[in-house]
Formats: sequence, C-alpha cells, structure tokens
Amino acid sequence: MYAGEVYSWRQLNSKVMKQSLFAKRKFSGYFKYGFLAAIAYIIPVIYFFYDRKYENFYFIYIGTILFMAAILFYALKVLSRPVEKEQAITMLMHEFAVIIMGIAFCILFLIALDFYFSGDIFNTRPMSDTIKDAPGAMEFHKPAGLLLRLIGIMVLTNFGGGSFIAIVITFGGKKNQTEDKAA
Repeated sequence: MYAGEVYSWRQLNSKVMKQSLFAKRKFSGYFKYGFLAAIAYIIPVIYFFYDRKYENFYFIYIGTILFMAAILFYALKVLSRPVEKEQAITMLMHEFAVIIMGIAFCILFLIALDFYFSGDIFNTRPMSDTIKDAPGAMEFHKPAGLLLRLIGIMVLTNFGGGSFIAIVITFGGKKNQTEDKAA
C-alpha cells in the first residue's frame, strides 16, 4: 500500500489481514514452530525426569540451548522471506509469538511429564523420591515444588535465550534497515 493508491474497504481489509500478526497462515506457523521448539526443549528434560538426580539438572539447560536453536531456525526463516519485506519490528513480533507459543507448550509438557513420572504430585513423600542427592536449599517433599521450580527456570531461560536470538538475528541480519518506516 502506497500513499497515492486508493483502495476500497474490502481491499484494504484483505491486505491488512494478509499482513496481520494473527492471520491464519501465520498463526499456524507460530503453532508449528512453537511446538517444534517445545519438543526440542523437552527431549533432554525427559531424561532428567527419568533419572532425577541433582547432578542431572544440566539437562534442563541443554533443553534451553535446543529451544534457542529452534528459535534461531525460525528467525532465519523469517529473515529469508523475500516476498513480505517486513519491517524489523514486525519480524520481531512474529518471532516473539513463536517464543510465547513454545513456552506455553513447554509448560504443558512439563506438567504432563511430572504427572507421568511422579504420579500424584501433591502428596508428601520422602526427599529421596523427589530428587536424589539434592543440597539443603533444594529440599522439597512434594514433586509439585520441583515442578514449579522447573517451570520458573524454563520460562526465564527460554524467554531470555529466545529473545536474545530473535533480537540479534532480526536487527543484525535484516538488509536495507534504512528503508524501515516508523510504525
């Protein structure tokens, strides 16, 4: 849409919806790449749930690195779209939508894994059943305490890492940044 062009309301509405952040085809992309990022995160976390030792906490951070790799893949895909010629801020909004969708899927997967491996997560049980060889600061007798801590770590690290990747790739890789107009 250029300044001198005249559009009917129907043409204008269809052009805006095709470029909208919540268009159906883009939302399905957010869903697909958010799901892939969550799967990439959850694969190492499954091993942590299978063998719950304090020494295996690094698997959670390996999952975060894999989540960041999936966001990197999506950011490069958005960056290479020649047809849309989107503004950098619009590209960044698409990437943040994938990050938020991925985090939502990760939360659901963490809850499902905790129920699968722990059974009833709200009952008190011995510390050795919750996590083995944990230091005194990590002692909790309900698996729900571990779940809340894992969700907190996941949200902070995945959002922080995904945001870093999205910002660096969007502003570092976009060509013709001088052509962006004010929003």
